[in-house]
Order: sequence, then structure tokens, then C-alpha cells
Amino acid sequence: MQDATRSAQAIRGDIQDMRNKYGIVSGNETCSLCSYPLLTRSFYLFPCQHVFHSDCLITEVATHLTKKQTHRLSDLQQRFQHELQAGEAAAEESSSVMSKAEQLKAELDDMVAADCVLCGKTMIQSIDKPFIDPAEYDDIVQSWL
Repeated sequence: MQDATRSAQAIRGDIQDMRNKYGIVSGNETCSLCSYPLLTRSFYLFPCQHVFHSDCLITEVATHLTKKQTHRLSDLQQRFQHELQAGEAAAEESSSVMSKAEQLKAELDDMVAADCVLCGKTMIQSIDKPFIDPAEYDDIVQSWL
């Protein structure tokens, strides 16, 4: 029982250490998906050093989700935006509204930024997907001729 308690404490410590990690982003860094300057919008930095604008990452991740997960992602985004707008409208209640917004943001982050889309589990699982949609294959081949 003592070993299990120590292991749980070590895991909690590791998780907290991961939350406190930081990375340095240069001013000329670009999004790994759209190649526009990174610092123009909110962004995610992964341990592999890939960086993505939030909206670019969400769009790319959505292509790899099931319909149920896509609906959940859309719902989280809408609720998060609503909470942010409610927080701006009612500044005196901002602590409770912001905690709700922070919870939604954390859930959204867990869904979107759990793994790098270019070199993580998502990419490995999609390795057998064709580059060209089978429904569009004939049209694309004809455009090459």
C-alpha cells in the first residue's frame, strides 16, 4: 500500500512538472500547418517543437475525429466562446465565470492538444488513410492529364 501511495504521489508530481514546462518561441516562428507567423494568434507548442495556431490545430484534429467527437469539439468551442463573452459582460462575477471558462478550455485542450497531429499517435493511426479521397480520385487523375 505504501508503494502505491508513493507511486501516485510521484505521478502527481510528474504531471505538475509537465504543466509548468515552457518553451521559447522566436518572433519569426511560423505555424507548422499554415506557415503564417505564429505570434499573430493564440497557439500551441508541443514537446516535439511543432507549433500550431489554435484554429489550425482544431481544424486539423477535427479531420481525424469521429462524428461524435466532432460534435463534442464543436459544442466545447461554442460553450467556451459563450463563457468568454459572458465573462466580458459581467466583470464582477469573473472569478466564477472564468473558472467555468478555464474548465471548458482545459477540456478543449485535452481533446485537441493531447498529441501532436504531425508526429503523434493521431498521425500514426492515420498512416493507412489514402492521400487522395477515393471519391475524388478519378477527377484528380483526369486533372493531371
